[in-house]
Amino acid sequence: MVNQADDQELARYDLSEEASTETALIFGEVYRHGGEWKFRAVGLGYVSGLRGIALDFGVNVSQSQVRRGGAPYKTIG
Repeated sequence: MVNQADDQELARYDLSEEASTETALIFGEVYRHGGEWKFRAVGLGYVSGLRGIALDFGVNVSQSQVRRGGAPYKTIG
């Protein structure tokens, strides 16, 4: 993560560890505490993809809502 104002690095997460079975990853969390922005490295992988992340955060994703293939959004321009 880089500060846009001065290009100073604010946080870094090393992705050199192999994630051979995971199809979705949570690298870290950015949050405010005591008026300051904080970064916490998480490094949590999911073999169940984005659906697994959604379920862990309490989002109900039915199988009929899962989109297969193709571009998720219409390309403009």
